[in-house]
Amino acid sequence: MSPISGTKSCRAFSLALICLHVALTSARLSTASEMSSAADEDSASDSVGRVVSELRVKHHYHSAKKCWQGNLSRLSLSQRTRCARQFLRYSNHWLRVWDHREDLASFRYETDISEKNRQMLKRAKAGLEKFSSRLTLFALKFKKFKMKLSRREARMMKLLQGKQVFKSNRNLLRYNQVQSRIMQDYNQAVGCYAPGKCLDSGEDNVENFFRTKKDYDQLRYLWKSWRDATGAKFRNAFVERAQLLNESVWPSVLATPIGEVFSKIFLKIEEFFSILGFRDYAYFDYFTAFEDPKFPETVVSLYNQFKPLYEQLHAYLRHRLHQKYPGKFAANGLLPGHLGDDPWGSQYTKWHNEFVPFPAAESIDFDGILKDRERRGLLTVPQLPHVADEFYRSLGLPKMTETFWRKSVFLKPKDHKMNCHGTAFDMHSASRDDFRIKIFSTVHHEMGHIMYFMLYSHQPVIFRRGANGGFHEAIGDTITLSVLTPKHFKAIKFIKHTNDTSESLVNNLFTQALANVMFLPYALVADLWKWRYFGGQVPKEQLNQDWWQLRSRFGGIGPPVTRSEADTDALSKFHLAIDVSYIRYFVSFLLKFQFYKALCQEAGHLGSPGHVRFLQTHSAARPVQALAGCSPTADRPKGHLGRCTDGQDKRGTMTLSSSPTRPVGLLLLAVAVMAVFALCADAYRFRDDESSELSHLLMKLRRDQHRKHCWKYSLDGLTESQLTKCARRFIHFANQQLRKRKHRSSLASFHYNVNINKRNKELLTRVDTKYRRFSSKLTLFALKFKGKRMSGLSASDARMLRDLQWNMVFGRRKDSSRMSNLDSQMSQSYDTAVGCYAPGKCLDSGEDNVKNFFRTKNDYDQLRYLWKSWRNATGAKFRNAFVERAQLLNESVRPAGFKNYAFFEYFTDFEDPKFPETVVSLYNQFKPLYEQLHAYLRHRLHQKYPGKFAANGLLPGHLGDDPWGSQYTKWHNEFVPFPAAESIDFDGILKDRERRGLLTVPQLPHVADEFYRSLGLPKMTETFWRKSVFLKPKDHKMNCHGTAFDMHSASRDDFRIKMCTRMDMSSFSTVHHEMGHIMYFMLYSHQPVLFQGSANSGFHEAIGDTITLSVKTAEHFQAIKFAKHLNDTHESQVNTQLTQALENVMFLPFAMTVDLWKWRYISGEVPKEQLNQDWWRLRGLYAGVGPSVSRSEADTDALSKYHAAKNIGYVRYFISFLLKFQFYKAMCEEAGHKGPLSTCDFYKSTAAGDKLRRMLQLGRSKPWPDALQQLTGRRDISADALMEYFQPLHNWLKDYNAKNGVPVGWTVPANPMQSASN
Repeated sequence: MSPISGTKSCRAFSLALICLHVALTSARLSTASEMSSAADEDSASDSVGRVVSELRVKHHYHSAKKCWQGNLSRLSLSQRTRCARQFLRYSNHWLRVWDHREDLASFRYETDISEKNRQMLKRAKAGLEKFSSRLTLFALKFKKFKMKLSRREARMMKLLQGKQVFKSNRNLLRYNQVQSRIMQDYNQAVGCYAPGKCLDSGEDNVENFFRTKKDYDQLRYLWKSWRDATGAKFRNAFVERAQLLNESVWPSVLATPIGEVFSKIFLKIEEFFSILGFRDYAYFDYFTAFEDPKFPETVVSLYNQFKPLYEQLHAYLRHRLHQKYPGKFAANGLLPGHLGDDPWGSQYTKWHNEFVPFPAAESIDFDGILKDRERRGLLTVPQLPHVADEFYRSLGLPKMTETFWRKSVFLKPKDHKMNCHGTAFDMHSASRDDFRIKIFSTVHHEMGHIMYFMLYSHQPVIFRRGANGGFHEAIGDTITLSVLTPKHFKAIKFIKHTNDTSESLVNNLFTQALANVMFLPYALVADLWKWRYFGGQVPKEQLNQDWWQLRSRFGGIGPPVTRSEADTDALSKFHLAIDVSYIRYFVSFLLKFQFYKALCQEAGHLGSPGHVRFLQTHSAARPVQALAGCSPTADRPKGHLGRCTDGQDKRGTMTLSSSPTRPVGLLLLAVAVMAVFALCADAYRFRDDESSELSHLLMKLRRDQHRKHCWKYSLDGLTESQLTKCARRFIHFANQQLRKRKHRSSLASFHYNVNINKRNKELLTRVDTKYRRFSSKLTLFALKFKGKRMSGLSASDARMLRDLQWNMVFGRRKDSSRMSNLDSQMSQSYDTAVGCYAPGKCLDSGEDNVKNFFRTKNDYDQLRYLWKSWRNATGAKFRNAFVERAQLLNESVRPAGFKNYAFFEYFTDFEDPKFPETVVSLYNQFKPLYEQLHAYLRHRLHQKYPGKFAANGLLPGHLGDDPWGSQYTKWHNEFVPFPAAESIDFDGILKDRERRGLLTVPQLPHVADEFYRSLGLPKMTETFWRKSVFLKPKDHKMNCHGTAFDMHSASRDDFRIKMCTRMDMSSFSTVHHEMGHIMYFMLYSHQPVLFQGSANSGFHEAIGDTITLSVKTAEHFQAIKFAKHLNDTHESQVNTQLTQALENVMFLPFAMTVDLWKWRYISGEVPKEQLNQDWWRLRGLYAGVGPSVSRSEADTDALSKYHAAKNIGYVRYFISFLLKFQFYKAMCEEAGHKGPLSTCDFYKSTAAGDKLRRMLQLGRSKPWPDALQQLTGRRDISADALMEYFQPLHNWLKDYNAKNGVPVGWTVPANPMQSASN
């Protein structure tokens, strides 16, 4: 019995198996079965549908499994035809799966260049190549047999047969290794524009330098440097790859000596190669793309058509450049290749303003218009994709998908390397909605690719590509021609009016020509050079010589420095280095003008094409609609893939032309509005008539899914109304369960922190592990709603659902447990660490004792000894745990769609994809004040410790209030600017009241509570006073770091503080600070649990600190009667401000560095071998602080800080220290304060308290800019209020440093780990 004849006999059994499998699957649906696979993201949310789809494909496959693997000659014509159709179904399904995997790996590597992603991409490419080769070998078996296939099916078979086939797995593996290595080296290449002056790695930085700079010698140096870093290194790999590619397109019979002799006999017969194979990869490359056996000749013919225009343009440009650079090159010779917009001399748009034909005419400066709108806040870079999307939608074309906006990468990341070459990705997802772009170098162009992907996504996978290699590139460029017109900029209201004179038109066309016409020869030469070598016309010993012969012949371009054969300059271009076809750009640059003219005519444009726009012209899409009207014939036989009428199925001949006036062929007209493959919308489907009996079962299963826990099952069968109800139920469930689990977690955390022992540690570990697992489940459930339309969902519900999706997910239990163990071990080790200030002289365990020693002692050598001892007891021990935890954290955020934990941490908190840059920008705002303060402090410390460190160098890190050199308040009395002035000794006032029995340590929290109540805010709860811990216990160990706890109790009254309070200003400030957290907890406790949090993490820290600014004033100490009269003169104010600055301003660089350092490592920007070096480089760069003794990589000094060791975000303190001055200024203005900002006390101002209350009550329910605006009236974080606050001190510091010749600033040494102390 033949394989085909056995199909019916197994059909009943297969159908029964499918039904049984579906029934069993529906009975055991669980959370685990809903977890998405990283290899196939699109199937994560439809368990039943996925099972049925996979079994259906397997049923088709097994029913004819052997037909294309066996002897086809034994099958009848009918059987062979059915076998071919089943093979095509099989091919389309699995090609989509393999393409999807390769696309995922490619996208991940291109957006996050790392060794792990490179290996993943290499494996994916190898898998796809291997599978594709097998398909081609099978498809070739059908070549000699007659079959009754439709023309559409025959074309699919032909495309499958025209693939590369590597003759061995070793060749395939070697090819992928070569490709992967070239790509990695190219992405990491660095160009230098002068000796020792290099750019960051990546092609985009080099291009940007060429585009923006005009220094002749710097450009020439960079031109050579880039080639040394790229092309010269790839020569051997290119030669080896050429051999592998040539072998991959020859059938095995021609690889033998007899076959080679036989092939020479038929060398001139093209039919021979179309039947048995391709003579070389060059022929394969252009023939399979353009179906023209003489395509190189066609290309040269096209060049000759526009050559007269190019020669005139080249002559004009050379003339003007020779005037600019007299004597640098011959006035009638070749143009040096380094004067263009890029290192390849392919475009010259940067000269359009300088060489414009009519300088007096009003030309449109498109760059200037865009930058002006950005400067005025009318347009931002992230908005550019939406501008392009609106253009396409104005033509009546579909909008970009939700997945596109969610998963595309629009901006260059700062925390890891990325290939910034603009690329569009069709992810070949089963849902046909996953299309992505990485980096919008040319936004309209890349979105043209996406539109093409979307419009032909209904086609079989084999047909999902451009009609030829040039079509895909031409689509977006066609739109760009319309976009880059004055009329379009006026239509979208970017400009108010246009002056369309003939002079301005020529100016505009000149700009376009520098981008388009000058590009064409380079685009032509790139692949011609490659084909000539692959085809054997050029020996490898003449590769570079042939490149420059072609560049001079067709482009009139020569090398700016003498080249040798070893240079291989062509390979300095990304496309040639990794063998991506470039001729498509040449073809596309001609096609786009043909497309453009066709669209303009359809839009009813009259006049010069240079004026046209077709925005909002739906008639331009009519050719698409006419073609899309084709549908499968109603009476097509079962098993046929579908066919259109003859008139719709014919492919017309296409004549490429450089002139927009030449008639366009039938095929070209069909595609003129970017939908050539919109033909036969439903003409291809897998045969599913045998599964019709499943319909009732599937409908019942999907109805049953909409019950209490609907989110645990597939959501695909639900209506929009049902989805909305399900989402609301899920959010309600999440809030209920999160409160319970947060309550348990808070209890365990509080008990461990106030009583450090093994039992409490084990309890905290168990609770944290369970919480992480539950949180991961919630996130996985929440992610199922992503991309679903739920218009009935309120804005608050949508925000809560988004917050649930923005979470860590530990895919394996052991990862969650390991994370909890690491946190617990590091916490216990840190809490029990001991520091010594001399050999054999050690303090009691705990950070608090170490900080107290630094705060109260001034012995230089003891402090340095303790500085080193504390790091040996903490940071040096945590290095391996930190590295392991970083890996676990990165893996935990990928299911939620984040590239790494660093990006996850700051984006989910501050919703700013460039937040590290924002932090540095904020630093630059207060840097002038910090530099003056640093200089003064270094000067005075150098006077105190002469010869201990350089007077103009880095400040040793052991001279501050703590072992990290983050604050320096202990020096305020000794270094006070005006010693004779009456300065306020807050510590002295508090200790004097204690000595006289007027104040005790337990009373300090009540003093803070009274301040908050004076503002009209609620008092602390009875539970707070009963369960908080304010004094260090004597019978057990406790973590004395001040912390506030929201216990998330059902009664909403359980809030606690734990701290080791002392009678000094530090504890007085801390208790006000921690009570600010409690006040925030209390005021947002009415919100859903998901909104019970800070607007951003800086807000929580800033609340109490804002109060502290008011508390630490002479006015406040007088108001609360702690002092009768304080002489608040200008001198005393400057003295007080120095104290504040030593606490606040000196702290800011350290606060920003902790997380910047962590993010740089976690994102892969810094290798683990440079962890400590990078820490001290950042400390030196931003703070001017260096190590007190020389350090090594094993020390990992950053981890000597509690927050870094415990992975507690520290940048929130940086933000909070800026926010508190903004909050403070706003509250002072509300309280009616007059005078210097630093003297304000808003104690007892209920108006200020009411404004603060309105902000705090919002919690996380609104974006943080909304909350900030509620109190301050502005939506951005700024250092302006801080600078205003410290203006008196800043003026005095500048005057003092200038008069005394105090050096300002510092230099970071080449080895930042060398000791700053002598």
